[in-house]
Amino acid sequence: MRKILFLLFGLMIIGVGCSSTQPEEPQGEDLAGVEDLAAIYCEEHGGEIKIAENEYDSTSYCTFPDGTVCEEGEYFRGECGPNQESKSPDITQETMMKFTSTEFENEGAIPAKYSCDGSDINPSLNISDAPEGTKSLALVVDDPDAPGGTWVHWVVWNIDPAIGTIAENSKPGIEGLTSFGTAGWGGPCPPSGTHRYYFKLYALDAELDLSSDTSSSDLEKEMEGHILEETKLMGTYGV
Repeated sequence: MRKILFLLFGLMIIGVGCSSTQPEEPQGEDLAGVEDLAAIYCEEHGGEIKIAENEYDSTSYCTFPDGTVCEEGEYFRGECGPNQESKSPDITQETMMKFTSTEFENEGAIPAKYSCDGSDINPSLNISDAPEGTKSLALVVDDPDAPGGTWVHWVVWNIDPAIGTIAENSKPGIEGLTSFGTAGWGGPCPPSGTHRYYFKLYALDAELDLSSDTSSSDLEKEMEGHILEETKLMGTYGV
């Protein structure tokens, strides 16, 4: 009987020891601590942390002088690094280039000044963080809500990637034909209701040799195989 009691007592001690050493998944503040460690690890190994944001989320990347870009956690886990390919290049490509306007917020109302009801001039646009290897930028502005199908309001290519800001009422590159049948900016002019206007920016690895009668569909064909990154800005206008 005494041996049985000793055996049961020993099993109880072993059970307590096992349960007390069970690892737990990091949660809340603990998870934030892991992310901080990843950032510190990146910087200690010659990297620089950059935050890429879009309208839904933000992601931290560890970037290196040789052009390598890794998601912060991937580098910390040894899954990505210099001379290795990141497992999430599509996410990086979607979010690194910044494209904004001082005249309206993304998904905000475009002032009447830039429409056919006003001065009908292009708004100023801000561009930064174009990817390495960018030789030119291209821009297409269109309205997918037009009654007869998508209506093109601006087609521009061979924009200098170092431009920084496309000034108001300017010609930043070579302009192609819009749906109005003319080259240059054609402002919002919806027949009724509120329409969406998409400003689509492309970073290209080459300059394009195109004529001024090039349409947006022609431009899109010529850009195939040359797009390093693309992003967009959307504004609304209605009467």
